[in-house]
Formats: sequence, structure tokens, C-alpha cells
Amino acid sequence: MTIRDLPRSGDAEAVLSAARQWAPYGGVPDEEIFVLFGTSKTRFVEMLWGAVSNTRCDQELVRLLEEIYPRRGIRSRSCHASTPV
Repeated sequence: MTIRDLPRSGDAEAVLSAARQWAPYGGVPDEEIFVLFGTSKTRFVEMLWGAVSNTRCDQELVRLLEEIYPRRGIRSRSCHASTPV
């Protein structure tokens, strides 16, 4: 992932908001990801973890998102540098 691939702050907020909103239902459906962001679920997950790494997130939310959207090979850091990837 390059700096160009990281979500802009408004995009990051939208990605985090959608992920948070759909978390109780097992995550954002693929169709909704495409409608909202015009991208695939794989790219959405990359955008999500880019947003998480650039935002002060609640650790409980990070754990919930990790359950729903595994990082599978995505090189990103969580909200706190001490948390292993």
C-alpha cells in the first residue's frame, strides 16, 4: 500500500462509519461496499485498515473489526504502535 492508496480523511471517516454500522450484522455486504465506495470488498478492507492506522480508534472497536475484516496479509498498523500486526 502506498501513501496514494491511503483513504483521505473524509473517506476514512466514511469507511470507519460503514464498518461500525454494519459490524453487528457481520460486516458491510459486498453490494453495499460497491454502492457506497465503488470498490471491491478486498479494497474496502485495505481502506478500512488504512483508516484504522491513521485514526485514534477504540481498541474494542479494533478487535471487533479484526473479527469481521481479517487483515490477511495487509501490512498496516493498528491505532497503537505497541499492538502487533
